[in-house]
Amino acid sequence: MKRPRRTRRLRQRGHGFGAASLAFVALLRAEASRGEGLPGVSLAVEMEDPALESRLVGQARERIRNGDPAGALRVLREADVRIPGGTLAQEREVLAVEALVGTGEIAAAETRAAAFLTAHPHSALAARVRAVIER
Repeated sequence: MKRPRRTRRLRQRGHGFGAASLAFVALLRAEASRGEGLPGVSLAVEMEDPALESRLVGQARERIRNGDPAGALRVLREADVRIPGGTLAQEREVLAVEALVGTGEIAAAETRAAAFLTAHPHSALAARVRAVIER
């Protein structure tokens, strides 16, 4: 039996979604579309939606620029829930570090920055993370 294209792409990218996990997500989506499922719980996971991810990253960046780092963190949390491990995940993490600094949560920003630099020491964004923390 041939796997659906989306499942193959996720496996190739190392996301580790098994067939059972994808079947469970499909079941929850089907229940939600019929109005069934748990009250007050929505399943808003987008497996791959570059346009949505780009839009959310743009919103977060704009909120930081306009002096609303707490709002940026809310948008970034939404992106993490809706598009886990997306194409712009590193950019989202850098924006989260910037937003945490903006809210005065320096210890949390330093923790996330250290985790980012450990996971992505040669990233093109590593210098930006260091600059944010050194401000």
